[in-house]
Amino acid sequence: MNLTIGKKLSISTVITLSLLITLSTVAYLSLLQIRNTSDRAMSLLPEAAKMEQLQFTLAEALKINDFFVSGDLGKKESFELSALAMGELMESLEKLELTAEEKTVLARMKKEFGLLREKTRQIF
Repeated sequence: MNLTIGKKLSISTVITLSLLITLSTVAYLSLLQIRNTSDRAMSLLPEAAKMEQLQFTLAEALKINDFFVSGDLGKKESFELSALAMGELMESLEKLELTAEEKTVLARMKKEFGLLREKTRQIF
């Protein structure tokens, strides 16, 4: 097969353009996937912030409850404030789209925290 210089240049140009188009398409699809992933992560950010806030409030309430158990009743007002914040956070979490497992965990947390509040009221 005897190819002229013009045919060889044409073939190499077509191959180069084919590779360029293929790589550009792959890069574009990868960037779309990255954008979709980052959009999903940004949409979950408020949920994560609320969960973190709930975790901190629950830890504070449990710490204050330990003071009650040890006999230090000076933290009663702090516990009541934490309990109010905890209730508000749990209500705001119920408005989020949660999986069945997350709903179960939230319901268990509400039940346990309700028992904690009831026992605290009995102490006073």
